[in-house]
Amino acid sequence: MLKNNGTSMLFDGQDIWLQPEDSLYEGARFDALTWSYFFMTPFKLNEPGTYHSAVQSLPYSENQALKTNKMTFGENVGDAPDDWYMIYQNSEIDLLEAMAYIVTFGDTNAEKAA
Repeated sequence: MLKNNGTSMLFDGQDIWLQPEDSLYEGARFDALTWSYFFMTPFKLNEPGTYHSAVQSLPYSENQALKTNKMTFGENVGDAPDDWYMIYQNSEIDLLEAMAYIVTFGDTNAEKAA
């Protein structure tokens, strides 16, 4: 990953390397792991430890509402099991249209994150 500030980041699935070495920053782990989670979202929706609320219709754009459900996680699932995601479904083709989420990683209070 190449950051706008000139930092290069490499993640091998376990460790993160930054270049230049003095470019350590607090959000490196979050930056290294988060993008791939969103890229893989369609495959993660039914993983063990994920739970979905009842479907409801919520506003998506000015003139459109979509079916949604809130995805939560079981205890000790992932780095931030208090996070939740609102999944928006395209009603015409029944595929993922969009997703909203909160971030509690790094000891952020879930209520404040929401």
